[in-house]
Amino acid sequence: MKFRYILISLLFVTSLRAASQSDLTFTQSGNAYTLSDCDESASGSLIIPSSFDGLPVKYIGMAAFSNCTGLTNVTIPDSVISIGLTAFSGCTSLNSINIPSSVTSIAMAAFMACSSLTDVTIPNSVTRIPMLAFAACTSLTSVTIPDSVTSIGDSAFSGCSSLASITFEGDAPSFGSDVFLNSDSVTLYYNSNNGGWSSTVAGRPAVQTNTLTFALNGAGTQYSLIDCIDTYSSSLLIPDTFRGLPVTSIGDGAFAGCTNVPYFFIPNGVISIGDGAFESCTSLTSMTIQINSVTTVGARAFYNCSNLTNITFISDLTSIGDFAFEGCTSLTRVVFGDTVTSIGQGAFLGTNISYGHTADTSISFGYTADNLNYIISNSGQTAYLVDGASASGVVNIPTQIPVAAWQGDSVTAYVKLISSGAFAGTSLTSITIPDSVTT
Repeated sequence: MKFRYILISLLFVTSLRAASQSDLTFTQSGNAYTLSDCDESASGSLIIPSSFDGLPVKYIGMAAFSNCTGLTNVTIPDSVISIGLTAFSGCTSLNSINIPSSVTSIAMAAFMACSSLTDVTIPNSVTRIPMLAFAACTSLTSVTIPDSVTSIGDSAFSGCSSLASITFEGDAPSFGSDVFLNSDSVTLYYNSNNGGWSSTVAGRPAVQTNTLTFALNGAGTQYSLIDCIDTYSSSLLIPDTFRGLPVTSIGDGAFAGCTNVPYFFIPNGVISIGDGAFESCTSLTSMTIQINSVTTVGARAFYNCSNLTNITFISDLTSIGDFAFEGCTSLTRVVFGDTVTSIGQGAFLGTNISYGHTADTSISFGYTADNLNYIISNSGQTAYLVDGASASGVVNIPTQIPVAAWQGDSVTAYVKLISSGAFAGTSLTSITIPDSVTT
């Protein structure tokens, strides 16, 4: 009995031979050849020749390697442009295959039931992954889909029980039915700067892999930064360009709720910060806005940034929106220049800016007189009336505020602006506004 068992084993081993070109059958198709068959007894690694009998091998035919259960690796030359129907189906020992960029077409069920296949490279020359292409590849763990692929057919990855991740490099393709049937562990990964993605795609969870999302303007000339992944937890450098075009704005709510970012660097070229752009960024402690940069700050832009202590605008800031810094309870220092022409209602409501002027400019740029609170520009020459909520009766706004010992010099600040809603809810009986006020 033992002898019989050994004999059967030897017969099985000897029935599998190291693969070679002699195992292959070629059929001429015009000025090229199709690889039409492989001997099922071939085993191990196989290199498909790029030419046969002086002509290129361009096609792998229907079922050419089907049920070649001994093959472990196949190298396809860059002369091949198409892989036929069920070409490698049932190659149960095949563990790796590299599809060259010359291939533009993969037919239905081309790699179905390659149960040992763990890795496959799909080139960006392929535009479609057909029905059942990798069905029942039970050892396949991850796949990268290039941005050239626009459609994935029915059941293309069904029954891939070990498949954990598919990374998509482009826009979401169209998906057929049951693409991931019984592939219950797979998660899709995508870049949100590409189109068509959401948190669930083709019945599977989809996860954003990039940190920042940008939107192209209508003219196609510049980008706005519109979103940041909420889980980001380090200081963040905002780029000045994206895909070769300038980034000129931070959109509404772009960083809202990014509670773990302690610092943002805004580059030159970003000229506007949208409504609620940094709302509730509770780890943000300080920010410096560069020269040749932000001119407008939207409503509630820094609302509830409760740990923000100081913010400096080196840029030619012109507009601060309603409630822009409301709820910034740690904010003691705001620095901007003489170019501001509009400050919205409650822009600094609930901050900790000290309006009792001090010569130590690292502590405060505030000033108070007659129950009126001002912010002084970084030159000391312009006073912005931002809060008159405590005023009552007759109010006479002065033309000038003597700012003694400002940064070591004695200067006079001219009152040029009254913020929106500065006297809202007060019991004023009369108010005198000087000619120096322009807004």
